[in-house]
Amino acid sequence: MTDKGDPRQACDLLLTGGTVLTLDAEDRIVADGAVVDGRIAAIASADRLGLGEKIGSLAVGKRADILVMDTDAPTMAPLIDGWGILVYGANGMNVRSVVVNGRLVLEDGTLLTADGPAIVREAQAVAENLWSRAGQRPITGPAHRPAH
Repeated sequence: MTDKGDPRQACDLLLTGGTVLTLDAEDRIVADGAVVDGRIAAIASADRLGLGEKIGSLAVGKRADILVMDTDAPTMAPLIDGWGILVYGANGMNVRSVVVNGRLVLEDGTLLTADGPAIVREAQAVAENLWSRAGQRPITGPAHRPAH
């Protein structure tokens, strides 16, 4: 979420997707004003991008991009309608594992392709430097950050 609190400016891809995909009165997915099945939405999106031969469904020879969601999280309850909960309840914190182009990049919440804690430390240092250069003092400093 941005500091403005406007969900249309959210940085969470799943949250943003929820503003594009909606459910109608009969709990069917609606994309671009048309009722679609979730599988059809993925295929149609890939086709619209001109990438239908490469993405949009799991098939031999296509790129496999998969999200494994934590369905035990409070935002995923009650898990009655899978599509509905994905559209309205899921967020990035519910993502447990990710496969991109057939390659596992996140497993059980652990980033496998980079040093996540090092990235966070570097981002913190850059942010603190920018605040200092702007003559501001961060709300929290090094003494308030948890040890890694």
